[in-house]
Amino acid sequence: APTPAPAPVTAPVVASAPSSVTHDAQWYRQRAGSEYVVQLLGTRSEAAARSFIGKHAGVSDLGYFETTHQGAAWFVVTQGIYPSRQAAQAGIAELPAVLRDSKPWPRSIGDIQGGLR
Repeated sequence: APTPAPAPVTAPVVASAPSSVTHDAQWYRQRAGSEYVVQLLGTRSEAAARSFIGKHAGVSDLGYFETTHQGAAWFVVTQGIYPSRQAAQAGIAELPAVLRDSKPWPRSIGDIQGGLR
């Protein structure tokens, strides 16, 4: 039998979309579980998550999703999409200092998908 063709490798999205475009829960659902994002913020307030994104509109690939933390709604803001934890760590180094100072960390898409509301 012929060997199946390898899956196409998708190139990273170049900043053609305005940076104000944010990812939503559907975007996280469609990603591969093995990929990573950088978690920047967790908050009980959706308005605070949106405000945070607005304040950092110059940063590419921001998004947020709703999950549950300690039994209540929790909104998490993330940046980027990376093929590995190491790549996400490297991405943190490229963030503006004000975001690096908040101690962001890599988070797997698989982990996020398990908690999406």
